[in-house]
Amino acid sequence: MKVSKIIIRVLTVIFFAIISFICLFPFYVLPVMGSYTTEELMKTLPFWFGSSFFENTRTLLQSNFLRTYGNSAFVTIFSIVGSAFNSVLISYAITKYRFKARKFLEGLIVVTMMLPGQISTIGYIMEMRVLHLTNTLWPLVFTWLAHPFTAFFMVQFMKDSVPMEIIESGRIDGASEPRIMISLVFPFIIPAVSTISILLFMWSWNNYTLPMLIINNNDMFTIPLFVSNLISEFRFDIGGRMAALTWAVLPLLIIFAIFSKSFIKGIAAGSVKG
Repeated sequence: MKVSKIIIRVLTVIFFAIISFICLFPFYVLPVMGSYTTEELMKTLPFWFGSSFFENTRTLLQSNFLRTYGNSAFVTIFSIVGSAFNSVLISYAITKYRFKARKFLEGLIVVTMMLPGQISTIGYIMEMRVLHLTNTLWPLVFTWLAHPFTAFFMVQFMKDSVPMEIIESGRIDGASEPRIMISLVFPFIIPAVSTISILLFMWSWNNYTLPMLIINNNDMFTIPLFVSNLISEFRFDIGGRMAALTWAVLPLLIIFAIFSKSFIKGIAAGSVKG
């Protein structure tokens, strides 16, 4: 019996080791390929680091890469703050207030979440043109401010995670609604806020379709656009692209490594709410 348990445990470890290797291998290949020149990459597929990574990075720095990095950071930070803030307010209103349109608004969130985002893309671009916001970063922020999934996730989390008695006690003590939100409600929803913040970081940082349609000014490029347009005078710079992708993926890995526990906790808690 003990032998069978040991065999099962060993096989389980081997299985998850193989799965982990398959998942992590692309993150190893990126910096490896980014450490070679395009000519070297055309000859063979390397599996160990070369000597051109810093040269490729220097080439990126001589272009618009730092400004592009800043553009992506600007869009991502404002998208996270705006979307998380609005989602918290929406979920607080729907779950902790009683008004006639409450069920309708909750259903509207679900219906909106089911609709593909591509349906509204053309209308959204036309709206931004009317507002003279094309070739700016603000349309890339506005599209996340009322995201249906983050609102839906926060509503489901707040339904049972925040006891109504806590809010009523704050009102009895004379606390204002903003004070109740900050001091009493927010500590309960930190896992959910962390979860949607990480998801928004990944979605906004990797967003390619909308920037491609709404931005044609090189100074306003985000990282996905910069990488897709990274060419030299006569050819695609494959080594530079791989180096750029390495630096682009690095913030995602750092953020997920730091907040992975909160992310998993929020997903697990949200999956059993409602």
